[in-house]
Amino acid sequence: MSRFLSVPAFIKVSEASSAGRARWRSQGELIFLDAKGRTWTVPTGYVTDFASVYRAPLIYWLTGDTAHMAAVLHDWLCTDMYPDLMSWREAADLFREAMIAEGTPAWRRWMMYWAVRLFGETKKEE
Repeated sequence: MSRFLSVPAFIKVSEASSAGRARWRSQGELIFLDAKGRTWTVPTGYVTDFASVYRAPLIYWLTGDTAHMAAVLHDWLCTDMYPDLMSWREAADLFREAMIAEGTPAWRRWMMYWAVRLFGETKKEE
């Protein structure tokens, strides 16, 4: 069974601006155990915006400010693991698995999963 083994506190390191979203730094390790028994450790000090959700009003209202720990894991997978150690799809699949562990409702998981699969900024041919 997938689960978060450790969830750190985060501190804000920059405010949102017209150039981007607020940024947060972890004060400890974020550790996720996946269904295959693998442990994924986002290191202390990792900086994230919690979710790169498109800010269109309806989309953000439905999906924004949710699944924070799954989003941190996904951000880290995409910046530190992709493309050398995992595919875009594997990162998206772990994101979905982490959202389940975090208790994100199924309808919201579906929207968020397909958004990162289809429209992620770093998506490349697999």
